[in-house]
Amino acid sequence: MERFRLRLFGYPQIEVNGQPVLLKQKKAIGLLVYLAVTGKGHGRETLASLFWPGYTRDSALANLRRTLYVLRRSSLKPWLHTNRLEISLNIQNDFYCDIGHFQKLLALSATHDHTVAETCGACVQYLQEAIALYQDNFMMGFSLSDCPEFEMWQTLEEDSLRNQLIGVLAQTGEIETRRQRPLDAIVSWKKILSVSPFHEVAHQQLILLYMDTGQPDAALRQYYAYAEQLKPELNVHSWDDLGTLWAHIRAGQSLPTSPTPVAPTASGPLPFLPRLACPPAELSEPPGLLRSAVMGILQREKLRYLFQITDCNRDGRIEWQDFQRYLDKGAVFRSLPPHSVLYQQVLGDLQLQWRSLQSHSRIEGGLVPDCECNSIFLEGWLAFWGQLMKAIAQETAEGRRDTLRVISERAQVHFQLFDRDQDGLYSVQEYAAWTVAIGVEMDAFSNFRRLDVNRNGYLTADEITNYLREFYFSNDPDAIGNYLYGNPWQKGL
Repeated sequence: MERFRLRLFGYPQIEVNGQPVLLKQKKAIGLLVYLAVTGKGHGRETLASLFWPGYTRDSALANLRRTLYVLRRSSLKPWLHTNRLEISLNIQNDFYCDIGHFQKLLALSATHDHTVAETCGACVQYLQEAIALYQDNFMMGFSLSDCPEFEMWQTLEEDSLRNQLIGVLAQTGEIETRRQRPLDAIVSWKKILSVSPFHEVAHQQLILLYMDTGQPDAALRQYYAYAEQLKPELNVHSWDDLGTLWAHIRAGQSLPTSPTPVAPTASGPLPFLPRLACPPAELSEPPGLLRSAVMGILQREKLRYLFQITDCNRDGRIEWQDFQRYLDKGAVFRSLPPHSVLYQQVLGDLQLQWRSLQSHSRIEGGLVPDCECNSIFLEGWLAFWGQLMKAIAQETAEGRRDTLRVISERAQVHFQLFDRDQDGLYSVQEYAAWTVAIGVEMDAFSNFRRLDVNRNGYLTADEITNYLREFYFSNDPDAIGNYLYGNPWQKGL
């Protein structure tokens, strides 16, 4: 009997009866993976708009039919079910996917009838097998840069699986500690840092384990490495838990006692240790960013870069003045009075963004709900964009495009702010003025040549909108839109 195997930890690998299936069309691979992972049928029009956004309905459906033809001509035909309205994949029989097996192992461990403290040998075996399956991030190296909604879905799946891995590793680390096997526990916590470098509990547990095994120098090195990472990356110092541990180690005192954290379920967030003391007064933001991944690594890198350039005075926080400065520079460039329609439209949009950012800084960041939040830190910034991505992904699953349509409409309004001659085109001078207004320090003329792929000497509003979508949502490191605001990987900001 034929057997279909799909490996998604890393670049997608497809096999039938042990033989690789090579699909030249990347969208055929994407469609296959989407059907397999979601595990349900999808309407033809929904899939057509997901994989061919920007096409007319008829063109998108025609492309979908051609892609289905490619799949039917391959050895995958027995698993592909299609009718006039819906497309699905038969994943019930003779089908294996490493992602599904990973989650099945976690479920088997979670459903055993005993407490976490009584974790049995079978559970440990399930968890270790799940860890071994996680060879790389979900679909690592695969991207469809012209399908932003698919890439958002891919990013959210990657983030969910990474968080599940972190939960499993934390659980195994605690199990090994209870078994009096600290060296094995160290391995588990160090693996967490390989996928989540700012994971506070992992750093804390490693320091404690190093001290328990008579390695105070290693404990201090662990603290210093973490503290050195925090300042340039997040503009914060280490938190009070680690600061307290560091002070006791330096003074040669016994370590403060704190409850052992309860192991999380595989699907839940990792609980953190109780606070050991009040945060130092110089701390500028709560450590929520360190406690959970918000989005994919590439998105976080680009949005961290955008945060830095939006923070005009480089003080580690965004204030309303940073938004107002952008609008004022645009108004000067266009000679717009404050009472003009365009000025008021952009002002209204910026005020809406500011209120949304404030809300996420209060709720996601753990600040007092009724406080006056006048500064936005990196945590709240990433939380805002993470929630926006999730909302768009949910709308996509429901066949809606409401949020993306609003974003495109707002982008068109902002485009007009720097379109001095109102011809619907950005010249290199207009693009340079825009980059100055948003606070980018770069060679705008060189970057314009990178973006002007058809070499016609200008950028249209639609091109800018597409580049914006690539910047925020694309998983492709080579997507041109990644460079809309300059080079996200440049150092020294």
